[in-house]
Amino acid sequence: MEERIAELERQLKERDEKIAMLEKKIDVLMRRLFEATSEKLPPSQDESKEPGKPETSSGSDVAPEEDAPKDKPRNRRKKGRKKPYPKNLPIIIDAIIIPDEVAADPDNWEEIGEDYQDLWDMTPAQYFIRRTINKRYKHKVDKSRPPVQAAMPCPPVAGTRCTPSFAAHLLVSKYCDHLPQYRIEQTLKIRYGIDMPRQKLNRWNTAIAERFRPILEAIQREMLASQYLQIDETPIRYLKPGHGKTKQGYLWIYNDPRGAVYYDWATGRGHENLLRVLGPKEGKHFTGIIQCDGFGAYQTMANHYGENISLAACLAHIRRKFYEARHTDRQLAAVIIRLIAHLYRIEKHLREQNASPALREAVRSAESAPLYKRLHKIILMLQPRYRPTHPLGKAISYALNQWDKQLMHLKNGQLEIDNNRAENAVRPTKLGMKNWMFFGNAEAGWVSACIYTLVENCKREGLNPEAYIKEVLSHLPDNPTPAEAAELTPCKIAAASRRCKKSA
Repeated sequence: MEERIAELERQLKERDEKIAMLEKKIDVLMRRLFEATSEKLPPSQDESKEPGKPETSSGSDVAPEEDAPKDKPRNRRKKGRKKPYPKNLPIIIDAIIIPDEVAADPDNWEEIGEDYQDLWDMTPAQYFIRRTINKRYKHKVDKSRPPVQAAMPCPPVAGTRCTPSFAAHLLVSKYCDHLPQYRIEQTLKIRYGIDMPRQKLNRWNTAIAERFRPILEAIQREMLASQYLQIDETPIRYLKPGHGKTKQGYLWIYNDPRGAVYYDWATGRGHENLLRVLGPKEGKHFTGIIQCDGFGAYQTMANHYGENISLAACLAHIRRKFYEARHTDRQLAAVIIRLIAHLYRIEKHLREQNASPALREAVRSAESAPLYKRLHKIILMLQPRYRPTHPLGKAISYALNQWDKQLMHLKNGQLEIDNNRAENAVRPTKLGMKNWMFFGNAEAGWVSACIYTLVENCKREGLNPEAYIKEVLSHLPDNPTPAEAAELTPCKIAAASRRCKKSA
């Protein structure tokens, strides 16, 4: 009898292990089929892959952005053909090789061609002091006259001793290359023998950002002139003196999908931060459509402005809720995620065609609307099956609360299906936060928001951020008018550059 019981226990144990292994394989397959690209497992963690077998069946209906990338025909260059170098890259002729026979008797030889060898080279960064000498004189005859001396010119950035080039280098090192001030300090000290404490670098960054305040306000006006914005916020911690630990702050991103992006820093997450940027209700403020997630501050802000602002939802956030609840009921979550994948397939085709707003409205009305209707019916059928505290119940409640706002893009071709472009604008801040971890104080949050606004708008317009900062600091008046500042935004400078290229 004991042997029989032991055999049964062994069989039960083997069955449990097989079930656990199958569940793990099912989970991996679900990730392959229905996850966004950023949520997929790396190949090294994919334990369900078996040699010689395809990952998914050929008849499975998978979202385009979640499909395995198809092999595209490679543009193979002919052997010996080299990729052209950038036009602004100087080429220095290091040596010209002439055979000894030709050098000995050049008159009897005729040149018929040449070969060349290109080697990459560079010179290290060079730091130096740019000194301005201001002479002082005294009168030779009239000794009673006081000495004379011309006024010393003001530095480009008040409160600092850096040129526009050095200021641009400091900002780009931190906000483009994501180096914390400690590493910049160590680089200057170890490689170049320059002792420059990071406290001084922080003060200089603050002074430079203050110099750019008029341009920051001009970018904000460009952003508010749009009738469609995407808004998102991301938490970033900061040090508060006397508090003993870091506190939670938020970087708000205001993104015009076809224009400027604007970063704002706040120590809170309330709707009053939105009102401060979007403008007072009685004065000039933003009017139009704001696309965002279901955070309550956005609805409070919309209620404050009344009919002047409408809210549109984000399908990526709806999908994310079901993805997070997939472990509770894989089959039902898979059905909903599959339908959402069909919607994204339609949007992908529209982007590939560079469709106009009118075409987007027509295609969405014909193809997307029936899918939304089916998805809504399924969600309503599932609602009574789950408690509000159940993960799928939370996902269903969120989707139903956002449903009318989500359907707005069906009748407005200007709107995107989700808020992902605003979320993409968060990425540079997160890359930096992996290095510096938190802001040194609340003021440093505003400085970072200012420089991120300049840098990311330069990237969006195809400008070199370092060259832009150097050029603007060299020509920015001491107290620019709003009109003068508006002409120096990355958008206006990029537009002027394009006009010059067309006329040339």
